[in-house]
Parts: sequence; C-alpha cells; structure tokens
Amino acid sequence: MQDKDEKSLHLIKILGEIITEVREKKGISVNKLANEYGLNDSNLGKIEKALIECKFVTLWRIAEALNLK
Repeated sequence: MQDKDEKSLHLIKILGEIITEVREKKGISVNKLANEYGLNDSNLGKIEKALIECKFVTLWRIAEALNLK
C-alpha cells in the first residue's frame, strides 16, 4: 500500500471490517460474493484486510451486492 496518512489508513481498515462483518452475517463467502457480482475475489479479500484501497465504483458494487444503502 502506498504511503497514506493515519486517517486514511484508519478509514480503509474500518471499511474492510464493515464489509467483512456484513458479508459474514449474510453467510456469503468472498468467492461467492465476488463471482455473483463480477468482482475480483482476490481484490475483495485484500479490501477486507485493508491491504488495498477500494475505488468508489467497486465500493458501490459491494454495497449493492450486500444490499446496503
């Protein structure tokens, strides 16, 4: 991950935790979520672990896939 300020890193981490929590509560695996909604499963896993940043469009697709507003 490129150098980021502390607030950005915190946001990326929280976002990943929220995605993981919601996905797991719905009983959906990373692979299933990625495959059904045209996402890259490797990148989705990295987003959840806060290893990479998530583009807004990707975040939107994840939110739609998880039925989040």
